[in-house]
Amino acid sequence: MLAVHTFRLHFIDISIFHFTQGQATSSSQSGESLPGNFIGFDSAPDKVVDGTVVRVRYRCSRRCQLAVEVVVVSTLKKTDLVVFRRKWISSAARVYRFQQVRLSFPPSIFSKHSLFNKRIAEAENVTLRAWLDHLHDGSGAGTYHGSIVRIYKVLQIMPLSKRPTKPPTECISWSTRLMWQMTRNGIHQCPHEPDVIDMLKFPLASTGEHFGLVRRFQPFIDRALERARLHAVTQPSVTVSVWIYLLKWCHKNLCGIIHHVDGKNLYDSVLMQLTDTGDVIIQTRVTTGEDEAFRAGVVLPLWKWIRLDCYIQDSKVRLNVTWDEKTRIYAYKFQDSVHYDDTDGYFVIGGGKYMPGIHGYFGPIRYYRFGTDEGHIYSLIGASGDNRFALMHAGYKHTQGIDGFPKDVDMAYSYYSNVGAQSSTDSSKQYTPEHIYLSNREDLNTLRDQTSDVFEYVKFRAAEGDVKFQGSVDALNGLGWYHDSILKDHKTAMKYFKQAALNGSDDGMFNLGIYHLNGKNPDSPWRNETAAFQQFLNASRFGHVAAAVEAAWYLSTGNLEGVSQDAERAVIMLKKVCEQNGHLGFMIREALQAYLQGSRQEAFVKYVLAAETGLGLAQSNIAHLCEELNLSYDCQWRYHNYSILNYAPHPSALLKMGDHYYYSSSTRKEDSLFLVGRAISMYSRAALAGSPQGMYNLVILAQRGYVLPLRVLSLFNVTRHDETEIQVEKILKRCVEIEDEDAVTPCSLALLGVQMGKALRKMSQNGAQLLLAYASLLSVFVIIVIVPLQICLGQRDSSCRVIELRSRTSSVIRGDGVNLNRVQDGITGGTYRAAGNLWLTTLNGERWLRQAGDLAVTLSGVCLCALWTTLLYHLL
Repeated sequence: MLAVHTFRLHFIDISIFHFTQGQATSSSQSGESLPGNFIGFDSAPDKVVDGTVVRVRYRCSRRCQLAVEVVVVSTLKKTDLVVFRRKWISSAARVYRFQQVRLSFPPSIFSKHSLFNKRIAEAENVTLRAWLDHLHDGSGAGTYHGSIVRIYKVLQIMPLSKRPTKPPTECISWSTRLMWQMTRNGIHQCPHEPDVIDMLKFPLASTGEHFGLVRRFQPFIDRALERARLHAVTQPSVTVSVWIYLLKWCHKNLCGIIHHVDGKNLYDSVLMQLTDTGDVIIQTRVTTGEDEAFRAGVVLPLWKWIRLDCYIQDSKVRLNVTWDEKTRIYAYKFQDSVHYDDTDGYFVIGGGKYMPGIHGYFGPIRYYRFGTDEGHIYSLIGASGDNRFALMHAGYKHTQGIDGFPKDVDMAYSYYSNVGAQSSTDSSKQYTPEHIYLSNREDLNTLRDQTSDVFEYVKFRAAEGDVKFQGSVDALNGLGWYHDSILKDHKTAMKYFKQAALNGSDDGMFNLGIYHLNGKNPDSPWRNETAAFQQFLNASRFGHVAAAVEAAWYLSTGNLEGVSQDAERAVIMLKKVCEQNGHLGFMIREALQAYLQGSRQEAFVKYVLAAETGLGLAQSNIAHLCEELNLSYDCQWRYHNYSILNYAPHPSALLKMGDHYYYSSSTRKEDSLFLVGRAISMYSRAALAGSPQGMYNLVILAQRGYVLPLRVLSLFNVTRHDETEIQVEKILKRCVEIEDEDAVTPCSLALLGVQMGKALRKMSQNGAQLLLAYASLLSVFVIIVIVPLQICLGQRDSSCRVIELRSRTSSVIRGDGVNLNRVQDGITGGTYRAAGNLWLTTLNGERWLRQAGDLAVTLSGVCLCALWTTLLYHLL
């Protein structure tokens, strides 16, 4: 009997978006962990070549052990194999030193398998790595993973098929020689192993009983495919697409549409079942061994063809149900990843031994062993109907090779050229996409103010279709058209087109190209495709859509003498002009208006449609909306990651991804160097695009000891041999040049701090200037003490003068003119005179203190002025 596991059933009836995460790898060239410890490759090979020399630059804070290793990851083993190791001990502390190491590789990675050489290393990759660790008394030998600083670099290895055959080094047996004679002229061909399988091509009638169709799947013969399949057992990415026609709903609780039974006669992933109410249940086994399921909450119709597309991506399952040209989407995310091994057991279409089937018919069933994007079918259907969004979606996915689309620039060209041809005829409905980023609050605040000039300009563009008033240039093109079409005067027409082209008119350049292409040039009346291509290429640089389509055709075919085939360049050219398509611009305009009106959900849907075409603006905005709407972090990651895959990504997206990598490095210690390297790469690309924030972030990382890429340093005219302070200063100077000169910015403050520190260090190296600095510090202390004392003495002097004045005026004069004080002079006069002399003495002392204080303040001011003059001298 079949053992059926109990499982948890989850009910959902809402649609959610399914996001995937792009990944990239890079090498780390240097590392620094604890203060005073550093290791980096001063020079290292890029390829696996025996006998090459690697030069290591390092510094230890105390006695340490260092090592250089070569690690081979075999396709047959999951563990790393160290094939070379060279260790040494350094006792020099806090001093930069160099060590040269000659690499030696085993012969097994340089030759391919043959009758005489069966012991080879089928290496998946070869990594050169180095590490540094402190020496402790009684501690064992250090290791790479236990070291405090470690770096690595992935080396290029010759593919197995291109390796030479190693000749025999010893006598071979007679049977081996005979086998070699029989097979040496044979042509070895790899068998074709498709990862897309048609499980059912012809309709199958299902009676609702226990009789169905059994399918088994075998492991791949190709080791790379089999390795990928085994890796996907716990991280699956598969798709099953089924057509069914129901005559009745299930006559029992559950009927099988497709179910998987493993080698132990247990249900395994995936089971697609029909209920007695017309609902669909998807059951899977997760990596913990438990069986879980969810109910879609749909009622399938009878007497209609229905398409069921089940997508499994790691822990996410999505079911698309389509009939009457309308698709319903149901999705669920399990807590654990789905366990999926299609070679274990068998699959049943319809009824099996332990479950009845549906009552109706099965149409074509296709199984994608390595998955396919849930939008494949619908984007291709839309593309076949000339839908511009679907064409751009397919072209974009083929350009990047993401979401299950194979990377194929020729296929991308075919889609983009179609959109380009349509865009050139969409001029009557043209709405140029408005480059407003939702993360830029200044632009949004300006747009919300409907009295602003920017808002009026946006409305004008939306109403008028972004018509360009070119004045005399348009007049020249008009005169050329008149002489060409009405007067048939090609010579005069070409003269006007040349004048328009010389004034920067893309229409004039395109018209000249048409003249050369049709052989209407009076000076050379023959078909000149080379001259036409140059004119089309020039016009495409100004955004002329039709010219870009023509120039891209020559680049994609390479059929013109002197023009080499470059399909990738053709795709880049077409993608740029296709993103100016009027329909796409209209969608962006509607999304922006919905956002400004507060309808975040409507804006989200419209931006998603535009983002799936590869428009970087829409991808950045949809990532911002994912954050505003508190959607899953995968949502932000997906579209930020998509946006940086573009050929010219916006710096804001690069900065976001850089922040993501940098902050992730603090939580993932084992990958910290790799993640910081990715962050530096993102910040570097933003800096190369002219982002001040990217430059400032690079400065912070450089000050923390991280090594910046050489291409970034060359942009600022510095090298890796320059001191960190010089690198930081030059980067900050470029940052300040780009920023608003009138504003106080982080770069300007950081530059001031660096230059002040540099000036103070220079002053400390000169004895006189150092004495001046100390005198200035003393002057500050003097000013702090003397100025309040002078204020106090001034207030006391004023009060004493008031008392004296009152005593003088308090004398009473009688009517007969006799002064009473004069009468008393004989009695108390002596006392008054003694007090007056004491007051004069105190007054003189205070006056002396005041004068001395004035002198001290003056000298302090002179010292401070001299100090600031010296500082300005060093700063300038």
